[in-house]
Amino acid sequence: MFRRIKIRTALSMMVFSLTALLLFVGVLGLVAVQSGNKSFATVDTEVLPGLVALNESSELLLRGRLDLRLYESLMGSGDTDKAKVALERARGKIDAASAKWQDYLKYPQSAGERPIAAEMASTRDALMKEFIDPAFAALEAGKLDEYRQRAGKSTALYGAFDKASKALVAFKLKSIDVAYDDSSDRVKRMEFTLYFAIACALVLAALAWSVMTNLIVKPLNHVITVFDRIAEGDLRARIDISGKNEIAQLFAAVQRMRDGLENMVLMVRNGTDAIGSGVEEIAAGNIDLSSRTEQQAASLDETASSMEQIMATVKNNEDNTRKANSLSQKASNSASRGANVVSEVVATMSSIEKSSAKIGDIVGVIDGIAFQTNLLALNAAVEAARAGEAGRGFAVVASEVRVLAQRSATAAKEIGTMINDSLSNIEQGSGLVKEAGTTMNEVMLDVKKVVDIMDEVMLASGEQTRGISQINIAIQQMDGVTQQNASLVAEVATAASSLQQQVVNLQQSVTRFQVDNDQTTLATDLYTGSQDMALISIN
Repeated sequence: MFRRIKIRTALSMMVFSLTALLLFVGVLGLVAVQSGNKSFATVDTEVLPGLVALNESSELLLRGRLDLRLYESLMGSGDTDKAKVALERARGKIDAASAKWQDYLKYPQSAGERPIAAEMASTRDALMKEFIDPAFAALEAGKLDEYRQRAGKSTALYGAFDKASKALVAFKLKSIDVAYDDSSDRVKRMEFTLYFAIACALVLAALAWSVMTNLIVKPLNHVITVFDRIAEGDLRARIDISGKNEIAQLFAAVQRMRDGLENMVLMVRNGTDAIGSGVEEIAAGNIDLSSRTEQQAASLDETASSMEQIMATVKNNEDNTRKANSLSQKASNSASRGANVVSEVVATMSSIEKSSAKIGDIVGVIDGIAFQTNLLALNAAVEAARAGEAGRGFAVVASEVRVLAQRSATAAKEIGTMINDSLSNIEQGSGLVKEAGTTMNEVMLDVKKVVDIMDEVMLASGEQTRGISQINIAIQQMDGVTQQNASLVAEVATAASSLQQQVVNLQQSVTRFQVDNDQTTLATDLYTGSQDMALISIN
């Protein structure tokens, strides 16, 4: 029955019941205290002050009456001074009694008190009007006989007043007793209620203890027993799950935990076996890897030696290329200087050609002069022939001049022929010089190409040198990495050995757990399925 009740509901009901009980007791006590305070406050602030004022008023009135009698007796003995003092004292007491009576009337009066107070007020008024006031008037007037007559009648008036006063005082005292009795009754009822509340609280506590014991303590003890068995390695313990409360949910969670722990133990057991096999394979593979690493290290050493030889050869080629480049630079400079010389020769030949042309022109002028001179000599000879003997000497001179002109013309022709030959030779030489300049330019271009090629070869040799240096560095790094791999292989071998020992320890730890036989097959299937899924994901 208790397992169907939720813990939250049970706790809520208990808390609600205890809270309601506490509220009931608290409210009841508060009401009782307030009621008692109100009753005592009424007695303290209304009843007692009214009773005191009433008693003082009656007492002062009685003393005033006695002082009046004292005045009458003193006057009779002839002691007027004391009589006057007694009369004044009587007047003061009567006035004080009236003031106290007015004080009494200021306080509230209950329904039962009002008629008694009215009776006392009536008897007091009768006493005051029929005796006190006339007595003062008679005594002040010296009418002692009149005072004595009224004094004889005042006994009945004072008796009625005293009776009404005692009745009112008795009522006041009774009202105080009633208030006290009422407060005592409230206290008794409060005590009974408190006893009842304590009994209810004890019943609720017993009920709560019973509910908590059956709802929480016993199920938790059962769970503790299951946990103790699990702690001892016995996973075959089963939990009786019934009900729908939080404890049942806890039992279900503990059962799921036990099942999960059982499956996990079985999977760990199977996994340790597989890990043991895997560790053995790792150890074997590690040995193979160690031998291959050593072979790789030896190959890297040989490769490093070969790369050093290649690097020496490449450096030698780079040096030879640098020398060839230097020679090519020198040849290029020489070709440049030859081209410059050829250019100067071409310029000189052009200048000679121009000078020869000018000489040809001069020779042409000389030839023209010789021709004109020959014509002049011929004309002179004709004129000399015409002159006869007078012109014979002139004819001889003209003949000589003609001969000189002819010789000049012949010499000019020979010089022209020589100049033409020189011009022809100069033209041929200029052509050859131009061809030589063109050839020198081509040679210079070829030399520049060779220089460029040598520069490229030198740069390529430098790149090869740097590349081989980098390859050599990389090989050295690979050699270092290979050495580190060898160290790691040794560490892996040590770790594999340690892991194998840990697997053995884990297998020994797992074997202490006792599981159901039907769960072993299930856990094996789960472990095999997880391995298949892992292989599929890796592939």
